[in-house]
Amino acid sequence: MDQSAGENERLIAESVAQLATAHGGPAAMRASREQPLSGDAATWRAFVDAGWLALMVPESKGGAGLGARELAVLAEQTGRELLLAPVASAIVAAHVLSRLGGAAGERMEELRDGRRIWLPAWSGTDPWPSDEAHALNAAETSSGVVLNGSVLRVPDGHWADGYLLELRCADRVRTVLLRRDTHGLRQSHSRTVDGSALTDLVCTDALVEPDDVFDSPAEGETAMHQGFRAMRLGVAAELVGMMDRALSLTADYLKVRRQFGRPIGAFQAMQQLAASAYVDLQASRALVREACVAAGGDRGEVAAAAAKARASEAALRVTKTAIQCHGAIGFADEHDIGLFHRRALVLSGRFGNACWQRRAYLKSRGIGRDVGREVRWIS
Repeated sequence: MDQSAGENERLIAESVAQLATAHGGPAAMRASREQPLSGDAATWRAFVDAGWLALMVPESKGGAGLGARELAVLAEQTGRELLLAPVASAIVAAHVLSRLGGAAGERMEELRDGRRIWLPAWSGTDPWPSDEAHALNAAETSSGVVLNGSVLRVPDGHWADGYLLELRCADRVRTVLLRRDTHGLRQSHSRTVDGSALTDLVCTDALVEPDDVFDSPAEGETAMHQGFRAMRLGVAAELVGMMDRALSLTADYLKVRRQFGRPIGAFQAMQQLAASAYVDLQASRALVREACVAAGGDRGEVAAAAAKARASEAALRVTKTAIQCHGAIGFADEHDIGLFHRRALVLSGRFGNACWQRRAYLKSRGIGRDVGREVRWIS
């Protein structure tokens, strides 16, 4: 990595860390579990005013023109502070809209300027962690696109004013913006263990008007497919940030908690646990960095899958180790360390857990179509 790129990453990390600390953290995460499901307007406005939603929008369209590496830096900082706002998802949505024609540019500006919150929701034409998660049929009419069926478990849907979907209409792949107030759309939100939520979208003759229907490229990779890969990379980076913070808190605790007249961190058993967790953290971070370098190239897909697979498993191990090192207090809800494990439980499965990432890679290579759930060939 060149020196200027390193400096840019440091500046991004410092700026995002300030916002994430002010609007995230354990206290905010605990509060979210007790509050009605809705987006935090103050948090969203802070990130909009700082210009982060245009991170991956080309400079020619009013954005920063940055890429996967900068998205990963941002996501890592939001992970450290347990920020529940779907900032990375909105960044990817703005990037997708910036690559589409027609009225997509106007929709991107609405998102970038904070007038609307559009979030991606992946359906049948994109990879998805469960065959049950997409059963959406589209029919193109003179009045627009009519949707019937469902898209299940959309992350953070309670924040959204509308959802970006990619689907097949006859012989064409189209990207549509399904607004939450669309007649025929029913939404149901389910709270997760970390205080965020998953949303099920059920459409019954839901009409998407022509201004919210955008053409995807006839050949090559679609914008939504690129977005799906970027989101897996973003979640992997968020898991890395979360592991980093959990391990830092654990290291501090090992220095101050004393037993038998000495800090418990002086005992070899505790040192071994901490060392193994550190290896998991650094290996995950290295794979995320490699995936950032590979993004957009021939190895982009497999690199993103490898990063997400490793980070998903490692985050669960590291946060469990952190709780174990804290002893009984680590199991108490009043202690912050358990919140990192709750978040890891949610993010490790988002857009496919480790096993799914491996199966998707094998399937993309035309092998292992009947691979069982325990295959562990890629890590």
